[in-house]
Amino acid sequence: MASIVPCLWVAGRGGVSYTKILLWPVEFSPVMEENKMTCDNGSLTPVCFETALRTDLKKFIKKLNHMENGCNLHSMIVNIVERSLLEITLEETGGNQTEAARVLGLNRNTLRRKIDDLKIKPARNGKGRK
Repeated sequence: MASIVPCLWVAGRGGVSYTKILLWPVEFSPVMEENKMTCDNGSLTPVCFETALRTDLKKFIKKLNHMENGCNLHSMIVNIVERSLLEITLEETGGNQTEAARVLGLNRNTLRRKIDDLKIKPARNGKGRK
């Protein structure tokens, strides 16, 4: 399985800025860092992020084509990203599934099903937002 790394994504609209943590396989990191310097004063916007991600995905897919056929790339990437997103969100909310579901924009029952399907152990360390 590929390793996942976080990236800080800062965007602004109408004088309001917000920050998100985005995740992708470690192979995508160099292009994201390279593009961060050229987009809106060092901040990644949705357009910059999409451009950088597409560039890295092309490189990643080309490498996979030389290594193995039929690797079910879509399922592999979706599972890696979803598992990491759920684990990190649960950790940041101290295992509070209701809060994690709210942050993720999911129904709590949907989150519970995904936790069960992916065999994720929810964090219960008291860390995260209160």
